[in-house]
Amino acid sequence: MADRYRWFRRLRFPDASLPTDERARDLADVHDRLGAVAGEYLARLGAPDGEVRASVAGVLRGIDGVVIPGYTPLNGYVLPWRRFAALLVYAVGAAHGTG
Repeated sequence: MADRYRWFRRLRFPDASLPTDERARDLADVHDRLGAVAGEYLARLGAPDGEVRASVAGVLRGIDGVVIPGYTPLNGYVLPWRRFAALLVYAVGAAHGTG
């Protein structure tokens, strides 16, 4: 998981010229939340508490909320985040026997 977290942190952020100001804020918020939740998961050595589990699920919903159906240029940035979030959801579930 630590390797994937480093990978996530190196991903490019969407070009500021593509999204609207509101969309750019939404993307930045989702990116920051995902990074924070992953960091918290790793800080707890893969034994997240209920707050981390709820945050992971919320971040995944947030990513799904910013994916634009059929609009590939922006989704190209966001979909790797979603893959990382799905991996994090799986890891958190596996830590609690629900994954």
